[in-house]
Amino acid sequence: MAVVTSGFFGMISGSAVANVASTGSFTIPLMKRQGYSKRFAGAVTAVGSTGGQIMPPIMGAAAFVLADVAGVGYKTVAVAAFIPAVMYYLTLFKMVDLESVKLGIKAIPPEEVPELKGTFTQSIKLIVPLGVLLVLLLGFNSTPMMAAIWSILSIIVLGFFDSKDRMNLEKIINGFVATTRSMPQVVAACACSGIVTGVFALTGLGLKLSHFIVNLGGNNILLSLILAMLICIVLGMGLPTTASYIICATAIAPALIQIGVPSLAAHLFLLYFASISAITPPVAVASYAAASIADENAMKVGWTAVKLGIAGFILPFTFAINPDYLHIGLDITTFITMISAIVVSMAAAILIQGYIEKKATIIERIICAVVIVLAIQSGLIQSLAGWVLFGVMYFFRRYQAKKEERSEKEVVN
Repeated sequence: MAVVTSGFFGMISGSAVANVASTGSFTIPLMKRQGYSKRFAGAVTAVGSTGGQIMPPIMGAAAFVLADVAGVGYKTVAVAAFIPAVMYYLTLFKMVDLESVKLGIKAIPPEEVPELKGTFTQSIKLIVPLGVLLVLLLGFNSTPMMAAIWSILSIIVLGFFDSKDRMNLEKIINGFVATTRSMPQVVAACACSGIVTGVFALTGLGLKLSHFIVNLGGNNILLSLILAMLICIVLGMGLPTTASYIICATAIAPALIQIGVPSLAAHLFLLYFASISAITPPVAVASYAAASIADENAMKVGWTAVKLGIAGFILPFTFAINPDYLHIGLDITTFITMISAIVVSMAAAILIQGYIEKKATIIERIICAVVIVLAIQSGLIQSLAGWVLFGVMYFFRRYQAKKEERSEKEVVN
């Protein structure tokens, strides 16, 4: 639930640090109380918060800038980003699950869980405006500004019907004040990014950087992508995602497009690393924020966040080389891609955590690495081979675990 909370809030806030500070103040202490280490609890919140900016249907503010820069509709961006974002969170979910199995962590006592009906009734005024925003953006292709205006109006109207927390003039004014205070952060980021963009354009530095990537990478698209990743992470250190993306799009996007990466895939590649720089040491701003709440060393939280967010480093290469991961439709390609996405996410989690039902062997981790290489490709034969190999390994281990559990019960009886 800490991952879900961070993801939902991150979509709206567009700031990994603000997300960590808002949700982490109660999710991190809860995770620590349940038995997770301080390092792990902080890292989960940092990674979940960072991923909200790449998770459709809302994504962060940078996604709207991306749609404008890439010259495509926001709906196109949201649809293309769906499968990679699901893979990101599915990998994180599985890693948290494996950690809980490893540590033997139990569920929260039922008496501490809030009543679903009361919680849903209290939250409906927050759910409906979100629906209004998505319907206008995706269903009616409305402009982001118009969709936001109608969404704000809906939350004000619904607030008057909430008897426990009724909307009034004071709350409306406070809402406008809070919004006005948060706007300078975005305005300042865009203004500073504009200055940097202007410097890149006037001095020719952006063009030189693009030529550097193309010339150093040569005809090797993987090497060029690795260079682009490193430059993007360095440029994005300490910057808000929107500012980081604008700088990277100006300096690096032309080079990626020149070496054959589709335009949308190139811009999403940069958006991912502009976002993921928030958990990448040494300047991992989201990890630092989480570490302060968890009362843990920031670098320990940062490196654990890199481990848990490994999907965020792999996925951009995946869809840059295999654009099928940016395609959704009622066809066999989408079906194969989605199955492969699930298999790759599960295999990556097991490979990194080194745990299935019990500690994974070296051979099992090697099999997971082979499965990732096979299933992540576009060919049906390779994907099928990856599915079968993972299925045999995973279900054989589950069968072994159940067999050992029955044997232990028989010994006890």
